[in-house]
Amino acid sequence: MTAQEIFECAMVLMDGLNYRGEADTDENQDYKYKALTLINLLAQECYLSSDTYDPGEVGSRPTPEPVEAFSDTVDLDEAICRNILPYGVAAHLLLAEGNTAMASFVNQKYQENLQKFKAVPRAGRETELVYGGIEYGADGLL
Repeated sequence: MTAQEIFECAMVLMDGLNYRGEADTDENQDYKYKALTLINLLAQECYLSSDTYDPGEVGSRPTPEPVEAFSDTVDLDEAICRNILPYGVAAHLLLAEGNTAMASFVNQKYQENLQKFKAVPRAGRETELVYGGIEYGADGLL
């Protein structure tokens, strides 16, 4: 998903589309100036929950690739881009606008969705039984 698509979703949450359903309007230019920075900040928060997470080398802090243009693809999985980032971007933009009630509501949704995605089970590596398995017990009874 591109940064532009995330920005457009955030504008939907903020009721910032014009009558033609467009987010790129003169009224939204201030939001657009801030959106890339917000997407990069929030992407770092969400990265550990993403399917694209790569722990990298030992001793280095993993980070997603930064977004430099609205046409860039965000280095997170599609579900996080669709269900988490727009809420975070909208919350920060609404807070800057002074709409604290709506910002609080949208931020709560961001936090809830982020927690849901942290709880998604991931495929793990096989665990080695270093002390043996049940075959070393007394007939498998505890």
